[in-house]
Amino acid sequence: MPSTLPPPRLLALLTAAAMLVPLPTFLGCGEAKPTDAERIWAIVANMSDITYEQESFESLFVDGAAPDESARKRYRQYFYSMDRPEISRNEAAVTVRVMNAGGEVLSETEWKLSSGDGEEWKISDAPLPP
Repeated sequence: MPSTLPPPRLLALLTAAAMLVPLPTFLGCGEAKPTDAERIWAIVANMSDITYEQESFESLFVDGAAPDESARKRYRQYFYSMDRPEISRNEAAVTVRVMNAGGEVLSETEWKLSSGDGEEWKISDAPLPP
């Protein structure tokens, strides 16, 4: 019997969009801003989709840390999920599961992110499996 589940990329995109709209917004209780953990999660969850545009891809990384064109294509072939990030002031570390299109976990690796004073989170190191 065919699966009725959406493809992993669509599922990740829909989940990321849902995470960016906090519950109080639906309830009319004011405008809650996403937490740092939610912002980091959105970056990781959308990595494979954003790789299609070099400029967008580079914007996810701190200056000088974006991988080159051939590496960017490698990021496109995977899907990503993560555990709760460890955040200390403007630095974060998160365990990222790198998966194939079938959802099989190929590796777990630690990605590092940073933010300036009140700036958005950006990736400083995001290794892929060999």
